[in-house]
Amino acid sequence: VPYSPLCRGYLTGYINERTKFNAANDNRPTLPRYQPEAIKANWAMIDILNEYGNQKGLTVAQVALAWLLAQKPWIVPI
Repeated sequence: VPYSPLCRGYLTGYINERTKFNAANDNRPTLPRYQPEAIKANWAMIDILNEYGNQKGLTVAQVALAWLLAQKPWIVPI
């Protein structure tokens, strides 16, 4: 069961290196992938997903979920 397949907003394209998280109720500031440098470095993948999705009329989140669901019939993202 894939947990948080959209990476808690990462694969939606709505998080960028300037995004601020509330450390009182959100642990993303402690995770390496949510550090500004990592977000900038990984943004190229979001751009690729966005370009592909635009050709199909899909959002980045829809492309990510479709890919995940296509892997195995028993995959259930939560």
